[in-house]
Amino acid sequence: MPIAEDASFQVSTKGQVSRQVLERAEERLHRVADHCREPITKVDLRITEEKPLRGEPRVRAEATFEVTHGPVRAREHATTVEEAVDGMIERLRRRVDQHESRLHRIGKQRHDGVATEGSWHHGDVAATPRHPVPVPDGSATVIRRKSFAPAPMSVDEAAFDLDILDHDFYLFQEISSDETALISRAGDGRFNLQIPADAELSLDQEAPVDRSDGPVVLDIASAQRLLDENLDPFVFHRTEAGRPGQVLYRRFDGGYGVIELGS
Repeated sequence: MPIAEDASFQVSTKGQVSRQVLERAEERLHRVADHCREPITKVDLRITEEKPLRGEPRVRAEATFEVTHGPVRAREHATTVEEAVDGMIERLRRRVDQHESRLHRIGKQRHDGVATEGSWHHGDVAATPRHPVPVPDGSATVIRRKSFAPAPMSVDEAAFDLDILDHDFYLFQEISSDETALISRAGDGRFNLQIPADAELSLDQEAPVDRSDGPVVLDIASAQRLLDENLDPFVFHRTEAGRPGQVLYRRFDGGYGVIELGS
């Protein structure tokens, strides 16, 4: 469905992004929108160019379509603006196609978590390096804290949202156990689910999931050290026993962010 004339179309850039690149990106977003059968009420395009860190992609392109059943998002990191935009457009096209097939029951799972005929297929876009390294001088600090309170959901629903939002991880409240859980990409077509070992839930779902115990008990400083020493993109932890889990992650600029579930 074409983007409506009265839809909000927001564009933000940082760094050396030419008008020609922006116009081409906007034109291609309109073509991707034609694949969507739901009205698109808002489009958000962001292209960010950061100072390079050796060996790391430092241009990020991200686009979001706001549709009836929630946002469809894609992002890509690359070494040039053109490569980042090209990769983002391809990922977004696949996300839209996946969103349509899932919501309209074309051989895949419904958004409400009830399986229809067919098999699970999550986004099959080739993986690219997406995780910044720590700030070289070790001065990174927690500069953004996010808190949100989504409705409890099943593992399948969390895997669906992880894919549609094009995130590397997704923090959620698992509906059957009422535990804070984290689902992430395993890199081999499967998902990792971190949830307390004593949580009672069934893994009889369509999404290919491997379960592990989490979160670990670490204060913020210890979680930061673990993040830096292992070069992992995030750490699922709780600051003390009995508290809900939260995620410490490395931001695109090399700093830290924290995501937690609100009440």
